[in-house]
Amino acid sequence: MLMIILKDKEELIEEINNGKLQQDIYEYLKELDSDKEQRIEEPLNDKEVYSFFDAEIGGNNYISYEKLMNPYDEISLVLHNLISNVYRRFIKENNQNGGNDGGNYGANSGFDI
Repeated sequence: MLMIILKDKEELIEEINNGKLQQDIYEYLKELDSDKEQRIEEPLNDKEVYSFFDAEIGGNNYISYEKLMNPYDEISLVLHNLISNVYRRFIKENNQNGGNDGGNYGANSGFDI
């Protein structure tokens, strides 16, 4: 499971703007895909993908994968959409290319966030 740990909402925004959070999620999906025991054989549905993630914001705001599946506030909604977008990109690129080394997810990358 990838635990996203951030100190506050501002750090979340910064990590999205510089593409680091998207890249971390993408790299984790690649790791899962290459792990024979956890390999993603078929595309996950929109709910299943979140079971690989959770988050902690500010040291006292834990966001479980269940809360990422069903966002309940602004931060969980942002993370929900981010994970969904990165996963769709991962599936699209790996279906087209038979594999990928990731990509640049900065503000000008054309990546939907």
